Amino acid sequence: SNYVTAPGSFLFSLTNSFKHACGGTGCAACNCPYQMYDNVTRGPTFGGGHDWRVSADMNTGNCNLGHTYDCRVGTYNSAQCRDDFCGNYSSWTITELETWY
Repeated sequence: SNYVTAPGSFLFSLTNSFKHACGGTGCAACNCPYQMYDNVTRGPTFGGGHDWRVSADMNTGNCNLGHTYDCRVGTYNSAQCRDDFCGNYSSWTITELETWY
């Protein structure tokens, strides 16, 4: 249950062809100490505000972009920002997931 600094990490939208890099409201001078969250009860989780989170069963997820990773439009906690990246905040079903390490 720790946040992990992962220099160079980012989220990418295939729909919008946009790279969401470190720089959200939770990044003091883009130090970005919250790039990934490591917890055995969760799937891949990125960002201090859990900008993008997958459930432990790898079937669902939710989105609250803008805390650690930049919004393309809108601001952290705004529907405009999270809907632009994920469609909405609430859980969605995952049909395919690819993570690069």
